[in-house]
Amino acid sequence: MGLDAATKHDTCAAVGVIRDAEQLIVAFHRIWRNTPEQPLDLREVEEWVGAQHRRFRLAQVLADPYQMARSITALRGLGVPIIEWPQTPANLTRMAEAIYEAVKSRSLVVYPSDELRDHALNAVIVDSGRGIKLAKDRAARKIDALVALAMATVAAIEAPVHPPGFLR
Repeated sequence: MGLDAATKHDTCAAVGVIRDAEQLIVAFHRIWRNTPEQPLDLREVEEWVGAQHRRFRLAQVLADPYQMARSITALRGLGVPIIEWPQTPANLTRMAEAIYEAVKSRSLVVYPSDELRDHALNAVIVDSGRGIKLAKDRAARKIDALVALAMATVAAIEAPVHPPGFLR
């Protein structure tokens, strides 16, 4: 799972990906919308992630510690295998390359979702001089679900491969 959090000025998104021998399959997603007037209580996100871990036995969750430091500690206490994934230039490049390659190779399977589609269409790839990264095409547009998907893609690529037929 990838978890991209914001509490006031953006959305918070989580995306889970399952990897089998040939594909990366989006299993679930959730987007929380928040505003400065109604900030997100990250305990709600923690409860939801804990429920997904119980349901799917998550192998790995990547989360940026910038907004999630306390939540990462709380989730570890629940047994969630969460890893701090700061949005450094190297990690951002890894995420952009992973999602780009998954789409290009047609190994990414996504269920129909207007939310995921909108977040993907709001994104562009930018060469930062230190590598490529996902970015918003306009500041007001949301891409958090795509960022979470890119994080989940990295986690899934690094996870053990399930045998053929595992998901059937």
